[in-house]
Amino acid sequence: MKDVSITAARIKNLREQMDMNQRQFSEFLGIKQQTLSSYERGSVNAPVDGLKNIAQKCKVSMDWLCGLSDKQTNKVEYITYADVLRDLTEISKIFEINLDTYNSPDLGVFIHDNKIQGFLHEWRKLLALRNEKTIDDDLYSLWVDNKLNDNFYQEPFVLDLSDDDDLPF
Repeated sequence: MKDVSITAARIKNLREQMDMNQRQFSEFLGIKQQTLSSYERGSVNAPVDGLKNIAQKCKVSMDWLCGLSDKQTNKVEYITYADVLRDLTEISKIFEINLDTYNSPDLGVFIHDNKIQGFLHEWRKLLALRNEKTIDDDLYSLWVDNKLNDNFYQEPFVLDLSDDDDLPF
């Protein structure tokens, strides 16, 4: 029953965020007002296709709508340097990331941000130690977590596109 009340509260919350009454919101969703009212009260469980409809039209995640996540949207937001670097470390668990330096612009991704370069320089050393089994995954994860929780990486990440003269378009 707890999940139903979370879902019910979140449906009502969405409607209120959109500054709509039940009639307006039910029309927006393409459902009857009585159906919406029963969803919001939690007296009826919304079917999966109904939840999918709400999630798509309101641009929220199904996980959030159903109470499985506190993240309202699936949109990835990079607010701090740690957000960017955390995703990079997660990607490295799936794909091998080669952090070598090259002189040719045709061979990789270039990062001109000093904070990110500093992290990558240290991270390269830790990755090598982990790959050589000198340190285990727990110690590696502890280092990554400590580094990303450091105030240095909690500063806002600002993407600077002012120097885009070399773009091909």
